[in-house]
Amino acid sequence: MLLGFALPPVLGALCISLIFLISGKVSMAFGLLIISIPFAFVLTGIQSIIFSFVMEFLVLAKASDVIYVITSGVILGVLSSFFMGTMYCVVGAIVGGLSSYFLFRRHNTVNKKINKDT
Repeated sequence: MLLGFALPPVLGALCISLIFLISGKVSMAFGLLIISIPFAFVLTGIQSIIFSFVMEFLVLAKASDVIYVITSGVILGVLSSFFMGTMYCVVGAIVGGLSSYFLFRRHNTVNKKINKDT
């Protein structure tokens, strides 16, 4: 649950800094990264909590297909960042897809059935 809350703001800040880095604004990318991670928690904290609850209790509890989980994460990411503008919707889709993939992998690793030979 904590990973689902903490991962989207950090990934979003990294994606935005990567956009500046690719566009050639290296100093702005690193300065923005330092400032944007705490700001991302303030700006997207509620959305991250909702994303985490929906993914953990609705999507991951019922889904076993990674494509369905990633698609749900992309949709939730776009909805979470919809009010901020088009560029942030793209970042939200990327962050939602990556976050849902990480949560899916962690969920399947933690909840595997252990075969005991007795």
